[in-house]
Amino acid sequence: MTIGGTFWMGLNYWRKTRQELVKLQYTSVTPETIEDYYRAIAKAVRKVGVSVIIFAFMLGVFSQFNSVFEVIGLVVFLFGIAICFLSLAPKSLAKQIQKQTIR
Repeated sequence: MTIGGTFWMGLNYWRKTRQELVKLQYTSVTPETIEDYYRAIAKAVRKVGVSVIIFAFMLGVFSQFNSVFEVIGLVVFLFGIAICFLSLAPKSLAKQIQKQTIR
């Protein structure tokens, strides 16, 4: 795969991630659908994390030309992994909220 193809795939993934976030803004939340809502939030957060990791890899390509990009790419990569771990929190939060509404 060429570098241009990688950039094109990254841009396409970012576009789909943005569409997912816009769709999430117009989702209504009721006590019955709260688990689905938090599942959608977790999916959107995970997609943002993967988008950040893709951006870090793109910066890694530019690190061949300038070593500053290597450091920035590493920081962005670690940030993307942290965002992916944050996507685990909404699922447990939804389960806690459902337990509270049952009581």
